[in-house]
Amino acid sequence: MADEAAEIKAARERLVSAGSARILGATQFHWGDGFSIDQIPNPAWRTIIGAGRIAWKAVGRPLLRLATQDTDFRNRTARGFVDFAGRRSMIDYGSYAVLQIGGQEWSGRSGRAVSGLSASAAGVGTPLWLVDLIKGTTGAEDLGTELIAGEQWRHFTLTASLADASAGSAVGLATPQRDQFDDLLRLVLDVWTDSHGLRQVRFVQSGRTDTVTFSESGVSLADLDWGRLPTFRSPGEGR
Repeated sequence: MADEAAEIKAARERLVSAGSARILGATQFHWGDGFSIDQIPNPAWRTIIGAGRIAWKAVGRPLLRLATQDTDFRNRTARGFVDFAGRRSMIDYGSYAVLQIGGQEWSGRSGRAVSGLSASAAGVGTPLWLVDLIKGTTGAEDLGTELIAGEQWRHFTLTASLADASAGSAVGLATPQRDQFDDLLRLVLDVWTDSHGLRQVRFVQSGRTDTVTFSESGVSLADLDWGRLPTFRSPGEGR
């Protein structure tokens, strides 16, 4: 297990040492997953909520799909870049984007000027957060190789301490929702590596799963405008 943990940290260092990377992002939301009406103790409320669900499936959901052109809000994909040397990243989900610099982030309609937005603390699941968390790896298990995008990647599941990762980071790391403090000392995530370094990271938190894929490392960032939210997936926005 120690060898696997050391291998993952080495793969992370190879990626970070490249200075930058092109990224693909995916966020899957789990709204209401695992919830059963039978868990509601009051029978009257069970009846009301059950009727509401039937009405939503019959009328509400079709109307929402029509109004949003069948957009799937539970699954979002994005494109962007991360600058390890400058501690910043930008990612566009299509009409919605996020830009992070240091411990702050700005979000809103793709293409908007950052000067017109309010900054907030960088959250859980961002590209930099995921890469930083790996520094706190305390154990890992090798799950073998998998064919992804025509390439052979090694899949690991690892345990990481948020305290150790945060102590080794330039800025403190955001805290995911957990029931007990000790749970933060054994956060579980999946990573994929190859000979080039870290290729993909996946983390499950309350209500969502964040996956970041590093599709190309050492890319030029010279043409990027860090004063605006990116428009990689929505080039017509905000210009």
